[in-house]
Amino acid sequence: MAALSERQLAGYLRQAGFPEERIPLMVNIAKRESGLNPQAHNPNRATGDNSYGLFQINMIDSLGPARLKQFADIGVRSYEDLKDPWKNVQAAKRVFDSQGINAWTTARAAANDPTPVLRSGEIDLLPAGSGQEGDPLGAMVDSLLASSLGQAVQKPRAADAKAAGAGFMQDLSALDPGTAAQIAAVTALLPKAMPAAGAREVTPMPRVGAGESEGGLNVIEYLTGDPSHGRYRADHGGSNYHEHLAFGTREQRDAAMQKLKAAGIQIGSVNDGKHAPGSYHYQDLAFDVPAAQVPVGQEQELSRRVREILGMS
Repeated sequence: MAALSERQLAGYLRQAGFPEERIPLMVNIAKRESGLNPQAHNPNRATGDNSYGLFQINMIDSLGPARLKQFADIGVRSYEDLKDPWKNVQAAKRVFDSQGINAWTTARAAANDPTPVLRSGEIDLLPAGSGQEGDPLGAMVDSLLASSLGQAVQKPRAADAKAAGAGFMQDLSALDPGTAAQIAAVTALLPKAMPAAGAREVTPMPRVGAGESEGGLNVIEYLTGDPSHGRYRADHGGSNYHEHLAFGTREQRDAAMQKLKAAGIQIGSVNDGKHAPGSYHYQDLAFDVPAAQVPVGQEQELSRRVREILGMS
C-alpha cells in the first residue's frame, strides 16, 4: 500500500475522533514515525521496538498480547492488522486517550516541524470594520471561521454579505465537523435569505422515510459529500468528505457493510468516534465510508461506487 497523503491521514484522524487542534501534530508525528507508510514495521529490539504501521504501535513482548485484547473491538486480531491505516489510527486514538501525546517520543520534535496544510481552497472571511456591525450573528460565525482556519488564506467578503446562503455553505464544507456544527447552530438562528441569482441553495438533507427501501436495504438516512447528489450535505464534504448511511436494523447495517467490504471498500466509524447529538451511530445503526481511502479527486467516484453496490439511486 502506498504512503498516505497528509490530507488522507487527517481524514482518518477526524473519523477516529482526535481533537481538531491535535490533528496537525498527529500528522507530523506519523511522518516522523513511519513516513506515512501504513506498512512500516520496526522490529529493532535494541530500541525496545516491535512497532507497526502509521503510528508505530509498539507490540514488543508482553505489550503485544495486552494490546491485542485492548484493540480487539476495532478489528485488530494480529500484529499485521496494524498495517491497516484505519485500524492503526483507531489504535493510536486508544493510546492517545490513555497516555497522551507524549506516548510518542517523536512528539516534541514533531511539534517544531512545519504545520501541514490540511484544508484546501480559500475561505472568504469578513475583516474587522467592514460593515458587519449590523450582522452580529454573522460576526460570531466569522470569528469561528477565523479561529478554525489557522494558516488558510483569508480574503475580504463583500460588506453586505451575511453568514447564510450557498456561499456560506461552500465555506462550511472546508471546515472540520466540530466547527461546522457550531456554525450550523448559529446560522439556524438567522432569518432565511433568498440565494443570489444563479446560486445553488444548499438545504439540510431530509431523512429517508423509515419504511423506504433502497436496493433491498432499509436505508433510513443517507448523507454524502458528493455535491452532485440530492442528499449532499456540506459538512460531509471538503476535508471531511465521507459517506454516512443508517439502517433500520443492525442486521441491515451489517449486511451493507459486508457488501462494501467484499468490494474492497473500507468502513470508517460505526458506533465509535464523535458525531452529532442523536446520531444513528450512537444507536449502533450507522456507519461511515471515509474518502481518505482514495486519491484526491476520486471522492465522488467512491460515492457513486457505494451507491451502486448498495443499489441506491
